[in-house]
Amino acid sequence: MLLSLNALGVVYGDIGTSPLYVMNTIFHDPPSPVDAIGACSLIIWALIIMVTLKYIVFIMSADHHNEGGIFALCSLLIKKSSSMHATGKKVVIVLGMIGASLLLGDGAITPAISVISAIEGMAIAYPGLTQYVVPITVIILVLLFLAQPLGTAKVGTFFGPIVFVWFGFLFGIGVYNVTLEPRALYAFNPWEGLSFFVRHGPASYFTMGSIFLCVTGMEAMFADMGHFRKGPIRLAWMTVVFPAVVFNYLGQTAVLILRPEVYSSPFYSSVPHSLYWLIFALATLAGIIASQAIITGSFSVISQAIWLGLSPPFQIKQTSTTVEGQIFIPTVNWTLMIATIGVVCGFGSSEAISHAYGVTVCTNEVLSSVLFFLVLKYSWRVQTWKCLPFLLFLFVDGSFWGAIMAKLPHGGYAAIILSLIFFSVMMIWFVGEKKLRTYRKVHNISTRLEVL
Repeated sequence: MLLSLNALGVVYGDIGTSPLYVMNTIFHDPPSPVDAIGACSLIIWALIIMVTLKYIVFIMSADHHNEGGIFALCSLLIKKSSSMHATGKKVVIVLGMIGASLLLGDGAITPAISVISAIEGMAIAYPGLTQYVVPITVIILVLLFLAQPLGTAKVGTFFGPIVFVWFGFLFGIGVYNVTLEPRALYAFNPWEGLSFFVRHGPASYFTMGSIFLCVTGMEAMFADMGHFRKGPIRLAWMTVVFPAVVFNYLGQTAVLILRPEVYSSPFYSSVPHSLYWLIFALATLAGIIASQAIITGSFSVISQAIWLGLSPPFQIKQTSTTVEGQIFIPTVNWTLMIATIGVVCGFGSSEAISHAYGVTVCTNEVLSSVLFFLVLKYSWRVQTWKCLPFLLFLFVDGSFWGAIMAKLPHGGYAAIILSLIFFSVMMIWFVGEKKLRTYRKVHNISTRLEVL
């Protein structure tokens, strides 16, 4: 139970803060009641299909020595797939590097949007404070990255109870608003989501790019598995996180049915006036905490990359005497801090950052589905016909990916550029190390350092 509580503070902050900004990125005009319900239905079923089924049930079963992340899938394929051709294994390695680079690129975007979306609540109440949103966000982010050397255990112990309270308020506010407008519960019917597409035709497809933001964080959830193990992460999702976020989205839907004119800020509009500043304070803390999942996930991914020989051997500091996967990598930490501050200063608002957000995550999801399918077939030797149903997840991922690529000209390129930088570092190291090993082998040079 203690690990599950800590997991709330480290793993689920990202998904837990998505209600702050998802609904207001979907609508650009006051929605009709059926459209509000339809959008909420799409959110709920995205959470069920992509997080609960794909990750919690399936992908988290594919750990490598209790470690998760895309390199865990690659390790299973490389080391346990005797039937896979050598060329196929090289392709897997490259896919792993691409996936890891995308996660690191996301590591600069997630903290930026999580914190600034919370701080913007201050400007909603007092518009004159808008000019202070970016400076305050930068200060908070610097303090967050400075706290990383304390380690996951200490950070999680502090963050866990706060996020637990945050999820409690998300659930309570959601239930309160649903009691005012029970029609929001129709969103549990998947037909409401499908009807949304029928009513709006092909143009509604691009709405999926905004819907996808509700599941961002699931890739970090898998990458953080080495910090907490799969059991506590699954328990926290099923008992706390999933009910809380679903009912909060339902509550925002109820508010949009009753007051469609608040479409630009449905979350804060759903909060009772007497609780506004309390929720603002909690949202700010939750936004800070949301950044933790991707930061610790980045440490895990780079650690695995070093172990596989795909990254320079950065200094790794063990931060726990009991859990091997709890680590801190200074170089990665400070690099992400600089990149994150650059994103905040460059874009300036959560709405602008949302155009860059999700591109790398969604691409990573497609790669994860492909690699897990290969693990089923080659590592676990599951019969091909039994693997085919998993292609449903690949279809869903591909549908989201196509929609979210529309963000590329509007800011999505920033995340891709960051990912390309990380990929270049890994690829240069990988190719260089391979050539060095070949040279040593040809010239019979020992890799052991001689005592001078």
